[in-house]
This record gives sequence, C-alpha cells and structure tokens, in this order.
Amino acid sequence: MLPNDELFAKFALESGLEQQVLEGLFHFERGRPILNGRTIQLGANFAEQSRSIAVALTAAYHYALGVRDVPVSRIADECRRKNAYDVDNFSSSLAREKAITIVGSRGNRFVHIKGGDTLKRLAVIIDAHRGQKGE
Repeated sequence: MLPNDELFAKFALESGLEQQVLEGLFHFERGRPILNGRTIQLGANFAEQSRSIAVALTAAYHYALGVRDVPVSRIADECRRKNAYDVDNFSSSLAREKAITIVGSRGNRFVHIKGGDTLKRLAVIIDAHRGQKGE
C-alpha cells in the first residue's frame, strides 16, 4: 500500500487533475478512499448524492489505486457513512449515472469508470465541493 502522498500524486498524474484539489475532496484510510466535506455538496437528494459518491470513489479507486473492479458494496458503504443511502432506490440510482458502468451479476456487482466521462463528472463534483457552480 502506497503512502497517501504517493496515492494523491498517482491520482493526479493518471487523472490529469490537480493534486491539491484531489486532496481537498478525498482522504485515504487504510488504502480506501473516503470523501471529505458535507454530503449536501454532492447533490440535492439521495439519488444525486449516491451517484456523485459512486463516480468519485470509482475514479479514486481506478486512478489512485489501480483497481478496475470497484465492488458496489464499497460504494454503498460510503453512501451509508455519508447518510446518502436509499435502500429502496440505491441500485436504480447508480444505474442512471452515465459516467460509470455497473457490471456483474446480482450479489457480485462492480463499478467501472468510463474514461473521459468519469473525469468530466468528477470535475463537476469537485467544483460543487469547492462551492462553485457546476456545469
């Protein structure tokens, strides 16, 4: 497991985003990305918030940690931690996000990035986190 400064340097290099900005949005605990900030900055309701969390975490796992298959359970865990988990609509909310892809069978599902689409959406999330108006 890389130290946090190396994880952020790799994340910045791989994504093309500024390291300082990424350090404001995330921190890593035991090799797992965790989102900083208030949940309301991620969207107006559970559906928007859970999609933002999914995009951000999937990008962090992919670009900082080199993880291609991000378990949906990790996204759900962070949504619960951020109080943005809607048990009845979680899966359908994620399925509507165009910046990620969900693969696998029921009970064994993973989230993948969609390259540039994921990075564009992450930039909007970063702007909202920093208090700026998104696209």
